[in-house]
Amino acid sequence: MKTSLIIPLWNHLEDLTKPFVASLLACRGDFELILVDNGSTDGTAKYLKQIKDKRVVVVESKKNLGFGGGSNLGYRRAKGNQICFLSNDVLIHDKDWILFYQKVINEHPKWLIGPMYVDYNDLTMFRFKHTPYIAGWCMYGAKSMFDAAVEDNQVFDESMGLAYFEDVFLSARLAGLGYTLREVPADLVHLGSKSSDQIDITAQMKFAQRQFYNRMTMLDLERRRTKRIVFFAAGVPYPFTDGDFEEKGVGGAESALILLSRTLAGMGYRVEIYNRTTKAGTFGGVYYDHIDNFRATDYCDVFVLFRSFHQSLHQVNAITKIFWSCDQYTDPEGIWNAAVFPKVDKTVCISPYHQKFLDRHYLTKGKTATIDLGVNWPDYQQSLPKEKGKAIFCSVPRRGLAELAKMVPEIKKKVPDFNLVITSDYRLWGQEDPMNGEFRDMFKNLPYVEFLGKIPRKELVFHQKTSQVMAYPSNYEECFCIAAMECMAAGAVPVTSDLGALSTTVGGGGVRLSNRDLGKKFVDSVARLLTDESVRGQYEAKGREIAKQHDWKLIAKEWVELINNMEQDLKQPSVSKIFCKECGRSMPNSYLLNRHIAAKHAVGQAAPPAGGPAGNGAVELPKTVLLRFKQPVECCVNGRKFAGDAIEVPFEYVPSVVEIIKTAYGPEVMA
Repeated sequence: MKTSLIIPLWNHLEDLTKPFVASLLACRGDFELILVDNGSTDGTAKYLKQIKDKRVVVVESKKNLGFGGGSNLGYRRAKGNQICFLSNDVLIHDKDWILFYQKVINEHPKWLIGPMYVDYNDLTMFRFKHTPYIAGWCMYGAKSMFDAAVEDNQVFDESMGLAYFEDVFLSARLAGLGYTLREVPADLVHLGSKSSDQIDITAQMKFAQRQFYNRMTMLDLERRRTKRIVFFAAGVPYPFTDGDFEEKGVGGAESALILLSRTLAGMGYRVEIYNRTTKAGTFGGVYYDHIDNFRATDYCDVFVLFRSFHQSLHQVNAITKIFWSCDQYTDPEGIWNAAVFPKVDKTVCISPYHQKFLDRHYLTKGKTATIDLGVNWPDYQQSLPKEKGKAIFCSVPRRGLAELAKMVPEIKKKVPDFNLVITSDYRLWGQEDPMNGEFRDMFKNLPYVEFLGKIPRKELVFHQKTSQVMAYPSNYEECFCIAAMECMAAGAVPVTSDLGALSTTVGGGGVRLSNRDLGKKFVDSVARLLTDESVRGQYEAKGREIAKQHDWKLIAKEWVELINNMEQDLKQPSVSKIFCKECGRSMPNSYLLNRHIAAKHAVGQAAPPAGGPAGNGAVELPKTVLLRFKQPVECCVNGRKFAGDAIEVPFEYVPSVVEIIKTAYGPEVMA
């Protein structure tokens, strides 16, 4: 039974290397001593050539490869059937320790042993759990075990740099392969990184830790045979987690994000959402955290930028990048063309209208795809008895409620049983001010109108399911309109305009009128549906069938198909050879090249996290943006009021301010 002792050396000839080698050569047992000179400049190379002991094998490197790289270099020369990786800053007080360790491994060939087993180290936490490891200054086991861990011709992951965390990651990999980590006492004393005093330990520690997180993420995904999908929602001005969909309520696009993520997580994907939440944790199977806690250097298969630009798009270590746009615009003019569309692989639109709009107004370069939004079908699967004459308006007030106020008296004349319930207000978008006072006044003298404002999800679904009609004379170019799809699912037949995406979202499941018909024809259409059950029943059946096909389980499958197709495109064989610009390695296709870069080089290339100075390729964004209007305007976002014809707005609030003001005053109000 022969042991290969592998020791990287880097200077420290007199105080560490000479006494260390002498003490090792005095030990008993059958071993070879592989000494790797890691580019030393203090005479170490000359000293090693003078050693005459036949057990010594000298390996030279022209540069310092670090502990991991030097150990790998020595491992390739190892002939023993047992291996010991050892640091040269170790004092040996027991000449029989090699014999003892050989005996342990003979009896337990699937053990990784060493004098120091660490099961509690906050620096090595991953996914909020500690990563146990055998300390790298002495790691001992069967060569067959280390052979099983070789990846890219490396036992230790050299992407972690000169030192630190490579022992932790190797331990984690071996534990994942079924090997046991076990502390076996030996009379060896580690001097505590004495051989590392030639480097900036703090900087190297931080670098190696980032790469450790990155590699652990990849390892975790490989073991679980799944993908990591990150949704980054920095542009949403209010915090949210999974339960807010049923509880306090969120905007339509955010409800879509919650439900898609929940569904993908149920399909086995690792799904994460970063927004302005202060509650970090897993909710509904999805991990939520604040945007400042997102580590851009951690590998993810798919990064989805949600609605608004953020410079993390340029920093993220992802194989594929998607922009999920639910709007015609959210950011200041020019940002999307300059910093979003050139940096993503695909832009997902939410309707054919939306796709045509983006392709017509932006430099999307044909990289758009349409996936409709979905509906939480289980909420609507079981019907409720309809209340005779009941209609509902459940969009935000400025999207047609003033127009409806002019028509409800006429509807009441035609349908004596007519009654209207109005739900939702601007608190749904995270604002403290519901901004519906003027609208309440429009209906205050109409006893058959119940103005509820924002209500809990369960109550909203009840009103949708008991309404016969959705009265929605929309004046807004919807990009999809979840409210209409939900009402169709509930059997409340929409009567609406054909603006924007409503023509395809509603389709044959409701009555669609041109804007010039939002008067008498609208009144007549609502009245007919409320009085002719046969006609209304036909629309209801068609609408529920359309909505059923928009169950999030089906929509999520479209997302998975898109992601898989994008991955397959990257896996197509390259016409000519492609090389990694960092290390020159040849790759057969773009997917493997991207995986290689993500694993080995991304940490070094990544820019600082959000809040830090911009790195290479990052876009410097203003803290505030001056918005100009053709007339004085006012709005409230997240408890802050903005008013005037020139408003200086914090960058993160710009999408909400623009949306609210354009909805309230019309798109032409922008100067």
